[in-house]
Amino acid sequence: ERPRRHLQMCIRDSSRGVRGPEYAVEKPAAEYRIVVLGDSFAEGMSVDFEDLFSEVMKRRLNAERVEPIEVINLGVSGYSTDQQLLTYRSEGMLYQPDLTILLVYDNDIWFNARDFYTSMGRGNKPHFELIDGQLEMVNYPVPTGRPVKRPARSEPRSFLALIKEQLSEHSQLYRWVRGRIQNTATIRNFLISIGLMNPINAAAVPPMYSVYAKNPSAEVTHAWRMSRALIDEIRREAGAAGSEFLLVHAPPKIAVYEEYWRIFKENYGVEDSGWSPRRVNEQLAEIADDLAIDFYNPLPALKNEEASQSFYFKVDTHWNSNGNRRVGELLAEHIDATYLRESSKI
Repeated sequence: ERPRRHLQMCIRDSSRGVRGPEYAVEKPAAEYRIVVLGDSFAEGMSVDFEDLFSEVMKRRLNAERVEPIEVINLGVSGYSTDQQLLTYRSEGMLYQPDLTILLVYDNDIWFNARDFYTSMGRGNKPHFELIDGQLEMVNYPVPTGRPVKRPARSEPRSFLALIKEQLSEHSQLYRWVRGRIQNTATIRNFLISIGLMNPINAAAVPPMYSVYAKNPSAEVTHAWRMSRALIDEIRREAGAAGSEFLLVHAPPKIAVYEEYWRIFKENYGVEDSGWSPRRVNEQLAEIADDLAIDFYNPLPALKNEEASQSFYFKVDTHWNSNGNRRVGELLAEHIDATYLRESSKI
């Protein structure tokens, strides 16, 4: 199964840049409104809009109710929690949500402490630092130019190495093919055996994956400190605007399926003794408990059903339509039981 990225999805964006129909900024008096913040898992550009988890959730919540429930998904691919906070300030609060959902994916943690986007060629971004215990936006106005300066190399590089570096930086197709090779053990091992690919070891673990290390580095510890502050700030600003707040984890494929975790370990030469695919899930649960935040964790349900269900694309890290459906159902059940049954607005 391959992810679908239709032109239709692009032209369905509303005048305010929201995926889906036009949503009235003014909330009708009888309407219960939910705003969703997140990255590509939230935006769900790999599936049709009707299959998106937030639309599934909306249909289920409206199934047996007279008063309408509206779900406005403000997810943007590549955004981390810092940019989601800015999105909430500029757009989310305009919709006067009764419930704000923050969907966190694992790579958000690392990039919450970076001043550039995920490695898809999108450049620099504004971000936050903790100054005297307060979040302060820095790197703004956003500088132009390359976001990452590579250290000088003392040894000469081959022409092939230079080509590979350029392709890695500027070609999404090259990165996709490379990822497919690395995630297919037979092909990878064959290319290694004939010298066309170097063995991967723990030293080559990409920095954003270091959040899975059981003994975190100082950089990861700082990234978690920033992530905690950003989550708390969105919760605080939502509450000040009269909205309840729900934190949700979008678990990675390696946490749900043992097969993909095994491939990860083979690729990077790491062991269970020092690494865990559930580190982010566990840390988010600890933050939620410490801050008294409602945390919904779909991992147990997805993992319990993974033997009979495929929730992710085979060639992509995102939920497929079935994964979106199941997460939408699970969230609808939680929201119905936690927020709606005793709400005076419904």
